[in-house]
Amino acid sequence: MADTFEHRSAQELAAGYKMSHRVAEIIAMVTYATLAGIMYYHLVPVAGTRPITFVIGALAGYFAADFVSGFVHWFCDTWGSVEWPVVGPVFIRTFREHHVDPDSITRHDFVETNGASCMAVLPAVLPGALFRPDPSSTLQVLLAGAIATFCALIPFTTQTHKWAHMKIDEVSLLGRFLIKSGILLNHDEHDRHHHAPFTVGYCITSGRCNKLLDRVGFWRIAERVITRVTGAIPREDDIGRRAAERIAAE
Repeated sequence: MADTFEHRSAQELAAGYKMSHRVAEIIAMVTYATLAGIMYYHLVPVAGTRPITFVIGALAGYFAADFVSGFVHWFCDTWGSVEWPVVGPVFIRTFREHHVDPDSITRHDFVETNGASCMAVLPAVLPGALFRPDPSSTLQVLLAGAIATFCALIPFTTQTHKWAHMKIDEVSLLGRFLIKSGILLNHDEHDRHHHAPFTVGYCITSGRCNKLLDRVGFWRIAERVITRVTGAIPREDDIGRRAAERIAAE
């Protein structure tokens, strides 16, 4: 009976990926590529004028991207439901499906894998495309480096997440290099998230922020604060979490 429930839940959640979502994702990907092209045209030359400062900013962007990936993952795992307007079917549904059927992500094509992430980064890449950093300003060069890295990593966060669920020899050569060099998320780091209590290891870009955030209990503190302020209950409507707990208990 449990197997039927899990299977039906996975099918129902997967069916929530509508053609309208796919069209919106394709538009988002084209928009991202256009804005990113403009952005890097103006930001990359700054790296040549003050490379050390730019690299420091890029490192900040690298960790910021990992933290933001974790925040979005935690939010979609913990709050709301697939019935929420826009956010529910586009973002929350994907994470809930993933917990019912973790391998589903490996079956998604390029658009379904990366479309929503490209959509999510548009609020950052748009001002980035309009930003014209002054090479004489240390703060602006740092910001240029941070924006450049952040806007390069976030759109492909779900791709790194997908690779973390694949056998390493199934990953592209570039992906293998980035994973083995420790730049992107690896399978062992992410696997912690798919074991009870399923409430750690949320960061899925590089996973570099996970140990610190988990050690200090950052997500539990955030949940207590939100519950105290709003009365909302963490994971109250998480089909995926309940399914994962059932599977682990069997």
